[in-house]
Amino acid sequence: MSQEQIDNYIDKNYTIDKNGLIQRVACYIRVSTQEQKLHGLSLNAQRDTLKRYAEEHGLKIIEWYEDEGVSGRKLIRRRPALQRMLHDAQAGKFDRIIFIKLDRYFRSVGEYYECQKILDTHKITWTATEERYDLTSASGRYWVTQKLAMAEYEADNTGERIKLVNEYKIRTGQPLTGAQSQGLAYTVIKDNETGLKKVVPDPETKEVCMDYINHFLQFHNKSHAHEYVNTKYGTNYSYNSLAKILTDSKIWGHYKGNDFYCEPYVTREQFNSIQDALNVNIKQTSTDRIYLFTGLIVCPQCGRKMTSCFNDKQTCRNNYGDPNKVWHYNRPYYTYRCSNYAMNKTCSYKRRPNESKLEKNLLTYFEQYITGHIENIKIADNRHKNTHAVETVKSIKTEMTRLNNMYRKNRITDAEYDKDYEELEIRLKVAESQLEPFVERDLTIYEDLLKTDWKSLYDALNREHRRAFWRKYIKNILLDDKGHLKNVIFF
Repeated sequence: MSQEQIDNYIDKNYTIDKNGLIQRVACYIRVSTQEQKLHGLSLNAQRDTLKRYAEEHGLKIIEWYEDEGVSGRKLIRRRPALQRMLHDAQAGKFDRIIFIKLDRYFRSVGEYYECQKILDTHKITWTATEERYDLTSASGRYWVTQKLAMAEYEADNTGERIKLVNEYKIRTGQPLTGAQSQGLAYTVIKDNETGLKKVVPDPETKEVCMDYINHFLQFHNKSHAHEYVNTKYGTNYSYNSLAKILTDSKIWGHYKGNDFYCEPYVTREQFNSIQDALNVNIKQTSTDRIYLFTGLIVCPQCGRKMTSCFNDKQTCRNNYGDPNKVWHYNRPYYTYRCSNYAMNKTCSYKRRPNESKLEKNLLTYFEQYITGHIENIKIADNRHKNTHAVETVKSIKTEMTRLNNMYRKNRITDAEYDKDYEELEIRLKVAESQLEPFVERDLTIYEDLLKTDWKSLYDALNREHRRAFWRKYIKNILLDDKGHLKNVIFF
């Protein structure tokens, strides 16, 4: 083909810019899930429209930029494809951007002009293939701004409507998502009486989930609970699918502010206990050794939770050289160490408290610690009931009563009464805003323990159940600088 034939073909089929080059375009398409459902603006539909437009106008498509499931109200930095397109614009990869409609491009006036600054700097224009805009005149640019403002208003209104609908659904116990998004413990069914969908415990997995939750509440170990239910029921549930149950607030019936959203598996108090236990969840060791105080002992110097370590003759030889110089090296024993000291020497606490000694001391002083804990909680609750804010509210209300009596007896004028009463109302609102809701602590779990012969029961437990016993009551074990038991922090 001769150069003349090539030139004729290009002139006939492509748009040529002032430098005699074929105009290169970037195709931008965007759709949110809601828009795709309501208006049929799928990515494929937009892609076909832009391809056809490029062919009809002789434009060379350089790149496609697709933001799927992204709102036009989002900031530029939260729209990955748009960000990439602006980066390529600054690199000079194309001369024009095409999209089907302005609201596919932006639904925010402010974000549009932030983007336009970059395009103007690099002399890049844009075209809406299904709409007509004149960016060369002041009136044309004004119309663009108006169109964007209307799109922004429409998006905000749509968002508010969706928010109201979702709030209504939550109040009435209806699901916002399908059964696949409810996790292992719940599913979605249609209520025969109301005809509405609702979230309920999945009848196929309810027993497994309840068993998993109860096992974790007893032993505080996700790995053991996972292994337990899979072995018992012959299932193959993944570790994560079961673990997600423990952090899902729906298991106590709560979802997005509604405490009665669905049928619960546990009480709110049990859910809170689960969350506390998850913060110090026991990790299964490769040797399956059971350490009674894993995740409970706090280093007295750096405050880090101390880790468990097993000492036998070979360990003593590795750590201390001559095992014969180490006390009771001939029998294995459990100790705990500060990892900050052991690993990187950022802590100077090198003592390794012995588990059997800690256990013996805890058994000796546990009742004393619990009794002190109960007394401290009751004293704190009584103080909470008589805070300064409570007294202030009471004082203001008394003053308001006195002011009303004075007014009824005509001892003050209307103007004086209105002024003073308005001032007292303001002070009362401020004081009431400082009041914290008082919730009395439930100490039944500790009081019931003291009524039993718990030491005899403890002696009959195996190591795993002993660990579960301590973790049921104790949040942290505090040591002194010599590694001796100093105090106990309860839940």
